[in-house]
Amino acid sequence: MTSLCNFLLSFQNRNHMRYLFLILIIALLASCSSAPATPQTMRYIGLKVYDPVYIAQARGLFAQHGVEVELLNLVAGGPTALQAIAAGQAEAGLSSIPAIINANQAGLPLLGVADIQSVLPNQALKHWYVRSDSSIHNLSDLRGKKIAINLIRSSFDYSLDLILEQAGLERSAVEVVLLPFDQQGTALLSGHVDMIGLLAPYTGQLEAQAGAQVRVLLDGHAVFGPQRQISQIVVNREWAEAQPETARRFVAALREAADWASAHPAEARPIIAAATGVDTAAIPAYQFAPGGRVSLEDAAWWMEVLRRRGDLTSPTLTAAQLARNLGQE
Repeated sequence: MTSLCNFLLSFQNRNHMRYLFLILIIALLASCSSAPATPQTMRYIGLKVYDPVYIAQARGLFAQHGVEVELLNLVAGGPTALQAIAAGQAEAGLSSIPAIINANQAGLPLLGVADIQSVLPNQALKHWYVRSDSSIHNLSDLRGKKIAINLIRSSFDYSLDLILEQAGLERSAVEVVLLPFDQQGTALLSGHVDMIGLLAPYTGQLEAQAGAQVRVLLDGHAVFGPQRQISQIVVNREWAEAQPETARRFVAALREAADWASAHPAEARPIIAAATGVDTAAIPAYQFAPGGRVSLEDAAWWMEVLRRRGDLTSPTLTAAQLARNLGQE
């Protein structure tokens, strides 16, 4: 009788354990399907420009999409940021499309995934300023003048080529001076340079500080027409292929941030002011391409600009290698 009781108890315990195990499995499956995934961490090299990353961070959009973004401040310009991303010092950053083209031609695994700077029908984006008392009134007056750009092989560098083409001038007809955006206004007012090129938020900052001392010679619409993408947020292509879900979540948060910022410029201003150090009142309304989408057509357009200058010689590089709308393929 004792051995029979022991057997029945053992049988009962085994069934009880199986039942508990089943409940545990069901609970785990339920948590996998309903709870947000554990946030994945990535590093982003931020520059002091109007960036949807700052919007997404401030509004908690990255957290909502299950990704943690660590903001780094390692470099002073886009091309250097691309080198750092390619070297694995960060997973993402931003750069002009011309710099992305040059980097890919050099073999760096970089991919544009979101808009950050675009000329749009209601947004000229770029403005070129001269002093109000300047003798420069037409593009032909640029001959022999000093013109500031932020970086060699940047969008402003290639934009200057387009301006000089319109003026019928060779590059050798002007003197190029390299200056960061935040130093160009002072250089113009002091007479160190004759023309500068800026984009938001530095356009608003200059106009607020200099007022009637400066005037606009031309803007992005005069150079590019009604619409042209200039710069993109980029990721390391190899990282995105190894971590596709994290990359898609990152881009999804950026899409939401871009559309929110475009629709709520007054609320976006203090976020950008905090990130860039530019006074809130000087930050203009800003628009991103709808959904923050990258434009392969504009990447191809920039490739032709670089080919004309002789900087792009690869016969195999395509726009599809440069940019992709992750999660919307």
